[in-house]
Amino acid sequence: MRRGGSFTPFAHALFGGFRSTLTGAPSLNGFAFMLGGGADVKIAKSMDFRAIQFDWLSLHANSSSANDNIRISTGVVLHF
Repeated sequence: MRRGGSFTPFAHALFGGFRSTLTGAPSLNGFAFMLGGGADVKIAKSMDFRAIQFDWLSLHANSSSANDNIRISTGVVLHF
């Protein structure tokens, strides 16, 4: 959604699998996905300030789910 303005909202979705292994325990394989989004504010031609980014990670394996994985971040984005 980049249109040359000073404010750029964004969204993303990632899908895949995971494998978890612990010493002395059987390994666990499952399906994972992450949904998120946020907003960037232009600072300079090749630099933005990431005002906020929110991500939610969901893990599914063996008929159970883990849905309490949330990340909120901020920072600087460089464009090359």
